[in-house]
Amino acid sequence: MSSHWQKPYRLFARCVRGLEGALSSELESLGFPRHCLIKGRSGVTVEEGSLRRLYYLSYFSRLCNGVFVEAASFPLRDKAAFTDSCADITWPAFIRSNGSFLVESRVSEGSGFIHCGRYASQLVKDGVSHHFGRSLGMPTPSVSFSDPDVKVLLHVGGGEARVLVDAVGGATSARRYRYKPAISDIDPTVAVALLHDIGFASLHTSHSDLNEYERLCTGMSEDGIASVRGNEHQMDAASPCHPAATKLRSPECPLADGSNIASQSSDPCTGFTKLHSPSNSASDKTIAPTDGSVVDLFCGCGTVLIEAAMMAARIAPGSLWSSFAFQKFGIYDDVSFRRLQRYAAGTTLPKDSEAYQSLLGSFVGIESCWEKVEACLYSAERAGVLDLLRVTQSDYLKDGLYTSHRSRRNGERWRYLIAQLPRLKCKFNDVPDHDGGISVDSTCNRKSASGVNSLPPAADRHTKHTRPTQNRKAQRSSSAVSALDPLRYYKLVHNISKFRQRFFEDDAKCVLVAPSLLQLPDLEAAYGGPLRGGRAFVKSGVPSMAYHSHQKDDPNKWF
Repeated sequence: MSSHWQKPYRLFARCVRGLEGALSSELESLGFPRHCLIKGRSGVTVEEGSLRRLYYLSYFSRLCNGVFVEAASFPLRDKAAFTDSCADITWPAFIRSNGSFLVESRVSEGSGFIHCGRYASQLVKDGVSHHFGRSLGMPTPSVSFSDPDVKVLLHVGGGEARVLVDAVGGATSARRYRYKPAISDIDPTVAVALLHDIGFASLHTSHSDLNEYERLCTGMSEDGIASVRGNEHQMDAASPCHPAATKLRSPECPLADGSNIASQSSDPCTGFTKLHSPSNSASDKTIAPTDGSVVDLFCGCGTVLIEAAMMAARIAPGSLWSSFAFQKFGIYDDVSFRRLQRYAAGTTLPKDSEAYQSLLGSFVGIESCWEKVEACLYSAERAGVLDLLRVTQSDYLKDGLYTSHRSRRNGERWRYLIAQLPRLKCKFNDVPDHDGGISVDSTCNRKSASGVNSLPPAADRHTKHTRPTQNRKAQRSSSAVSALDPLRYYKLVHNISKFRQRFFEDDAKCVLVAPSLLQLPDLEAAYGGPLRGGRAFVKSGVPSMAYHSHQKDDPNKWF
């Protein structure tokens, strides 16, 4: 089997729409040349792609949610030309003759002969069959709808067809450490983007470089290749990519202590000597970071905290994957991929280093739901960062903050505030009298004192006198009941601002995730300072906006 492509292919790193700029900056920091990066819609295209660059991108990128190889791109003319173009693709580089594949199509703009995705997928499948059967005289790979070895994606739009091959086998944003994926939480790639916005990622880089990895692969001697192949089975059993490393544990099983977790994740490639790069010398690993702790007031399942802890501990997200789709490609460089695993293990912070010890308990979470706290702890254990987290269960935010603040270490500084505001719906505990003499807010049916609402602190809302409906049950089932209450959000943001002034450093950086229905001027008035960003995404089915404040507020300007 060949271990390199006959020609360079274009790689496509897919991401959530709106994160293209952050993804391009991340790839550039990982060592990809700037002139090879092309920002597009929902992703970044990498020119001059190779197998090693494909492995490196799939293993180290935290912001992309999918990595693909562009097999071909051609204009749409007619059915015969489309089938011939698909048959001209070098399919043995991606699909083995004894393997299986699946074609998925997305048609954004129909053409004269393609009107639906199923028909386009059938044409691509015919092109694969023609290439193997007629051109090469080899057995045709089978089609599998349940568990294919390789997935082929076809994008049709703008008079052009683009054939992509999935290199990972799934969304990289579906982190393998999630203990209960059914519980909705923020997307991990969006969480990493928020950490980028407040400058946390710039202080905790991965210390990995693409050029250095390519030099290690190019300069590897024959003895080194033989040693890698000789320890192949030993590495499979000890690596975190092995299925046993990500086995789901039952709630009855007690959590492992810090020492056990350290032994599992500090050296994910047992049997090999860790590689130390010039930028990742021993002095870099023993210097404790001077930055402060990350505090998530509504941590949920702990996605933001776990991503921040993995970033600080330099744990590559690809180390938690049991297998990748490119390992089943027709052309696969096993030695280079195992060298990549060794290189990633060498860049991880050792458990006994001063830098890692200074991170113990630096990621603080507060959550009221016991089920989410359980999911957070077990997910952190599977990610190998349980000893870095400190999660407090509290029904009230104020009590949780006091408890977490009293358990701080000596000299610990709270520098990063994450506030993922929960759902706050309208309350119907107070029903106005039938004489119509009580003022009720028209947007959320909340009673206000003397016809004036006191929240947000610097913004009043118009009220009017309304007469309640006679059928209270019908009133509860109306659409107004399920609507979110802006006034409760503004009050919560105002309280968070007071907590920030009391418990956090003066130069603390804040991330505020709120529903998009809230107005920015009202949020700034409730927060007491300017908010920047405005990154839009969907969190738990609710359109949300993420704002951040990374500069010291000027009280004379906002009060």
